[in-house]
Amino acid sequence: MSVEKLAVKENEAGARAKLIETASQIMREGDTIDISFSELSVLSGLNSALVKYYFGNKDGLMEAILERDMDNILEQIGL
Repeated sequence: MSVEKLAVKENEAGARAKLIETASQIMREGDTIDISFSELSVLSGLNSALVKYYFGNKDGLMEAILERDMDNILEQIGL
């Protein structure tokens, strides 16, 4: 795999992770699960269309957040 393709894959993984973390932060700070794509875009510095690209919709984003958090919980309890 070329260096350029590896860089693109790293950037994509970083953008996806940044969207997940920013959405999670918005939900914690606002004490809500309802977030706007425009707020997510502003705070993450990424285009809101990337949510649809990576997750399909808000439900897909929520699922990704839950999967990340569940993985962290299972890791902490040793499963």
